[in-house]
Amino acid sequence: MSFNYVLLLARQRSGTSALGSILDKSADAYYLGEPFNLKNFGKPRSFFSFKERAVLEEPALIRPDNNQKLWDIFIEEMNAKFEGKAFVDVKYNQTHHLNGEAYLPTNPPWLLAHAFGRKMPIIHLTRRNHLKNFVSVLKAKKSGVWHTKTKNDALDLLVKVNTDDLMKHIRLCENTLALFNSWMEKRRHVFTIDYSETFNADGSLSPKAVEGIQRITGFSGLEDLSADFLKQTSDNLANEIENFADVTEALSPTKHAWMLTD
Repeated sequence: MSFNYVLLLARQRSGTSALGSILDKSADAYYLGEPFNLKNFGKPRSFFSFKERAVLEEPALIRPDNNQKLWDIFIEEMNAKFEGKAFVDVKYNQTHHLNGEAYLPTNPPWLLAHAFGRKMPIIHLTRRNHLKNFVSVLKAKKSGVWHTKTKNDALDLLVKVNTDDLMKHIRLCENTLALFNSWMEKRRHVFTIDYSETFNADGSLSPKAVEGIQRITGFSGLEDLSADFLKQTSDNLANEIENFADVTEALSPTKHAWMLTD
């Protein structure tokens, strides 16, 4: 297939690191991580560190209409260094970083339009259970552990949920997901799968995930690989949330009640 990267698109805490750790073991590709995460600035895989060096050498490159040129060069350099095709992890709130000088917020961000135009494969990893997503973020912030490869105390933490903040989070997630889904639908090179359907209990990819990723990328052998990271939120949220009764009361009368047990 004629592509030089695969876009791994999701919101935070949706399993991209676990999926990326699997894809990184593929013979045909490597996991680039999050090139637009500002916490990675100064590291070799940071797009902004690359752009800083390029602009120092040629100041005119700072203009937003040069973003496509810079992005293509960055990907070419990464692929040459790591000898494969990149799986690029981009969160919803990072997709705007390459927008050009003329952009309307109702249109797909430049990065997505660029991928659509070149028919780059896109793995769209959703997480419909916004309650679990919310709890996962709370636990990571409380423990300071965002990814773990071994069983540790961070996995057993109890968190207290502010139900007003939770409901705002759910509304924001639903609106954001609806917008991105509208951009992704009916595109043959896009594979959308929910976090709940992506992994088997042992951390390997589900048959649905293997089939979908292979269909849009052509990569094989994925069924023999497993993730390096453990889930940080269990299926029993009553054991994770200190004020589970309050959360139950807030969600039970709504269409989101299924998030309590699914």
